[in-house]
Amino acid sequence: MIRRRVLIPVSPERLWEALTRPELVRNWFGGEFDWDVTEGSALRFHGDDGGSREGRIDTVRPGRHLRFVWWPDHGDSEADATEVSYRLEPLDEGEGVVLTVQERQVEAPAGVADPQARAARVGCGPDLPDWTAWDTRLAGAWAGVAGVARVRA
Repeated sequence: MIRRRVLIPVSPERLWEALTRPELVRNWFGGEFDWDVTEGSALRFHGDDGGSREGRIDTVRPGRHLRFVWWPDHGDSEADATEVSYRLEPLDEGEGVVLTVQERQVEAPAGVADPQARAARVGCGPDLPDWTAWDTRLAGAWAGVAGVARVRA
């Protein structure tokens, strides 16, 4: 399991939008999300690197918590299902939000090809010691809500 925490000096509402609205996520994540952020709904992701994933939304608590599971959309033996969770903890008025991002490997849902493979193909997972992809994305999330140009690795 991998976990990162960062203080982002914005309101929970503004950060939630940056984490969930596809046109805003595009600015910092490194690809296109096609999703309706409601529990049980499907998601598709098309990365700038050419990779793509599909998944489902498991938990939605607007302004507080989002959890989804995703996996490669084809039978790539180098890819595994992972669960991604965003938790937002608002601080005192005007101080910002502590964002905790957690990713862990999980069993792929029934019918998903090759659930025993690894997450390395998408640039995140326990076998990558730096976890620089998520660090870059978190920096980009902050830049996105602060109105700064997109951060690149």
